[in-house]
Amino acid sequence: MKKTIRIPETLHDITIAQYMAVRDVPESNELEQVVQTICILCGLNREEVLAMEQADIQHIGGVIGGILDGYDDDHPLERIIELDQTYGFHPNLSRITVAEFADIETLCADSLDANLPQVMGILYRPIVEQHGEFYRVAEYDGEDRSEYFQEMKMAHALGAAAFFFRTAGSLAIALASFSKAVRDPNFPRNTDGSPRLYTSQGRILLNSRRWKRHTSKRRWLGWLTNKTEPSSRNNK
Repeated sequence: MKKTIRIPETLHDITIAQYMAVRDVPESNELEQVVQTICILCGLNREEVLAMEQADIQHIGGVIGGILDGYDDDHPLERIIELDQTYGFHPNLSRITVAEFADIETLCADSLDANLPQVMGILYRPIVEQHGEFYRVAEYDGEDRSEYFQEMKMAHALGAAAFFFRTAGSLAIALASFSKAVRDPNFPRNTDGSPRLYTSQGRILLNSRRWKRHTSKRRWLGWLTNKTEPSSRNNK
């Protein structure tokens, strides 16, 4: 019996959960990687994939390889997304709190990829008030919403991450110049003589420069772009 297969066409068709599952596929056997990746992204079981003709696997593998190569493409920021409820991207990153930035820094210390749902759950929060394109999000409460952000589209996640890191980089440059003013004896200080709290936030923002390496393309994405490898393995 024939079955209609839905093949993802762009990263808008792949969720964070699917991306992370593909990322974790073992790299021991290239044909097995192709089979498992098709299972994950096309919603098929192993038996269904193995029953396919080689030409079909070649075609699907090539399409998926092209999609995953788009990981490094520029993706626009989607400010409002729908998951279990309506979420809005942080309206003003220049006013991000120390708690938000510190939590993102902690999550990215290991790998942005590994903690992508958690990071997105900080950058996006429930919209509590909206008037046209303007909206207000809930205050940051530290709640882990990664369960819902597993279903966020990868294109939206990459667009949000890129926008955040670009903005953080700009803030870091501004704060680097601003930090010189901190040494000025006339700079606002606390009663104990230390600079006010937002200078501490500035030091956290400056650390964002080292995060850029977490957004680089992962090596595991490359193997699927070889369209002929699965058939040559199967012919042996």
